[in-house]
Amino acid sequence: MEFIALAHALVHENRLKIMESLLEKPQHISGLAAKVSLDRATLCYHLNLLEKVGLVESEYVILEQPHSKGKAGRVYKVNQVRLQEAVDAITREISSLT
Repeated sequence: MEFIALAHALVHENRLKIMESLLEKPQHISGLAAKVSLDRATLCYHLNLLEKVGLVESEYVILEQPHSKGKAGRVYKVNQVRLQEAVDAITREISSLT
């Protein structure tokens, strides 16, 4: 059930911090890790889960200093359309319970 996967992705405190930070602006993993105070391995776990349900997407871009001198890296951002779909699905599911 799609609702359960979306709800599961959003109920974790760390994933909510990640989403909040990414809603401010797309970010490289190093900057995001520092902002949400998570080590890279933990952050990658949560980002993968958010990507799996489509709430976060990433793309490779050429990074500017200070991250890396012209090297490619992944930048993460919130999929706004999917987030709205998730909110709508959760709202519908909650409404159907009453």
